Amino acid sequence: MKRIYLLIAVFFTACAITLQVQAQTDVTATYLTNAGFETTPTGAATDNTIYDVAGWTEFPVAGTLSFYKLATVAYGSVTAPLGTIPANGSSVTTGNTSLLGIKRHWGPGELYVQQTVSLPVGKYTITWDSYFAQVATSQASRCGVVIDGVATYDNLPTTIGTWKNHSLTFTIVSTKDVTIRMGYNKPDNVGGATTPILFVDNVKLTSIPLKFELQNQIGIANGMYVSQQPVGTSTAYADLNVAIATAQLVNGDASATIEQIVSQEAAMKAAIANVNNAITLQSRITTWTVFPYEATTVVANPSFELNNATGWDNPNGLVIASSAVMGAFKAGTYFAEKYVGSPGTQVNLNLSQVITNLPNGIYRVSAGTQAIQQTTVPTYPGQAYIFANADSTEVFALNN
Repeated sequence: MKRIYLLIAVFFTACAITLQVQAQTDVTATYLTNAGFETTPTGAATDNTIYDVAGWTEFPVAGTLSFYKLATVAYGSVTAPLGTIPANGSSVTTGNTSLLGIKRHWGPGELYVQQTVSLPVGKYTITWDSYFAQVATSQASRCGVVIDGVATYDNLPTTIGTWKNHSLTFTIVSTKDVTIRMGYNKPDNVGGATTPILFVDNVKLTSIPLKFELQNQIGIANGMYVSQQPVGTSTAYADLNVAIATAQLVNGDASATIEQIVSQEAAMKAAIANVNNAITLQSRITTWTVFPYEATTVVANPSFELNNATGWDNPNGLVIASSAVMGAFKAGTYFAEKYVGSPGTQVNLNLSQVITNLPNGIYRVSAGTQAIQQTTVPTYPGQAYIFANADSTEVFALNN
């Protein structure tokens, strides 16, 4: 049965950015082991094996497992079943000879390495490089940090054959065990050309001055306040000015606690976001004046033409397809679907995004959808919905 659930309601924010020079200290060697995966490459030719990576713990555990491959491999080599390993690219540290390769072929499941380090109070940034030699459309990142059981991951690359540098900043207000993780989750049972092959290298950990981010946010806010844009009747700029004054007091206090600093960072970010939201809303109020107004541009990746679900919350692993089953109702090349073979059923599917800063009004959301039971004589059981907030329309046979 194929059922497609769509929730339309998307995020959109404008952003003004001011950067300051960031003084930071590389503490990789102090806390991490084998952060560059420079140990002797393993598993050059064997499939269905998760190899031990020095300094890291593998999940699942190292050993022979069908349709898994995890190993350190040499740049530019050929390794079954990872294929041709990428060359040492421009974003990769000069001198590196090996990297981590990950492939979960067929079947759903997580595959990653991790190591846990005890870090003192402070602000930290973890960076790494990753590369997809082959990419599916539904895999979810497992690259990031886990603190107190809460995982924060950065997005995976969306372009095949291109290195991407990632950066993730976190703050801890007491000494904590922090788990650094590298890998992905594959929620569907597909293989072949739709199996993700991920490479990772150059994991680095840097320590950042405690007030750097607060100072950076104050700088952004000051720039916004000086160069004000129309916000209608919103008090966002007045609120921003108050937030700046409070943050500057904490910034100038040599005895300010990390809790106070973190609190003011959050307050500044919220005040900046409020200004951006007010600018966006006012811009739409003044430009969306000829009705019906085509507002699809506020939807991220509305027809999945990125060949992935970027912009959508996709917790249950709808995949991106390009077959002809959507007929004339397919916009572009791709669409999202969830297929379960007979006699399976589908439950708790939800493909959604949140749209903010919509002017008051009446809106129509449309999508080419179907909920089909693919028997000899197809039936259309319904129980699938396109919805926005509390309003919904049940989906049956293929239609717009």
